[in-house]
Amino acid sequence: MQAMQRDDVVFHYGRQYLRAISRVSAPWVAAPRPPGYPKIRSGDLDEGWLVRVEPVVTELSIGFDELRNVVGSGPGRPFGKDGRPAQKYLSTITEAEAATLLDKIGAAAPDLVETAELMSLSLPTDISIRGTARVEQAELRRHLLHSRSEAPCAVCRRVLPASLLVAAHVLPRTLLTDSERMDFEHVAVLMCVLGCDSLYERGYLTVRDRQVKIGRPADTPAVADSVGALVGSSVEPVSLQQESLFAEHASLHLGGPSRRTFKR
Repeated sequence: MQAMQRDDVVFHYGRQYLRAISRVSAPWVAAPRPPGYPKIRSGDLDEGWLVRVEPVVTELSIGFDELRNVVGSGPGRPFGKDGRPAQKYLSTITEAEAATLLDKIGAAAPDLVETAELMSLSLPTDISIRGTARVEQAELRRHLLHSRSEAPCAVCRRVLPASLLVAAHVLPRTLLTDSERMDFEHVAVLMCVLGCDSLYERGYLTVRDRQVKIGRPADTPAVADSVGALVGSSVEPVSLQQESLFAEHASLHLGGPSRRTFKR
């Protein structure tokens, strides 16, 4: 689990079926054993690791017989030599196996879909193919990077490698219409995974009057210190439209008026 990196694609299986696909949204952290997972062996510990993921496709029902035709078996693989699922929380599959599975499902996952394939898709951006897929995300990041190998974070302004930057929606994607989601120039900016993206997404910091300002109350002194180090930084919206979205994000987390409601 400690080798998992942000944007890695994760296939979730259980009870004889592949159930969902997600992508890693944050590096691992130490965490206690979650409720509902009792110790099985005497050496099992109460402390472990937590890796947070973001759903890409849900409500799948792909049987193990079909999976075995794609994914290899053997030591360290999802299936043992006898073809039975390995009794472990995590196994690695090859990029080729992942691409084949995605192709079978018809899903568009970050960094595993070509631009031409993505751009040939029509709205809506949430497509149902035995589940719901976020089809525009990979192209959004490519658009913001403009083929650059490094770029500045919109919040801290540090110039960082592309691998440390993500396409961060100015307003939560759930609140955007399909047409807004495809308006790449205005609905998102590049933010770094070194803290800015998480702090902004959770509302600990906001952007108002083209400056980073304190958002909702920090839960711990460490969070407050991280926000405090960024407060006052200059942020340059690309348009009045994007500046308006930053203001809506602030209202969302500070309890102000908003013209939007969550889409269900």
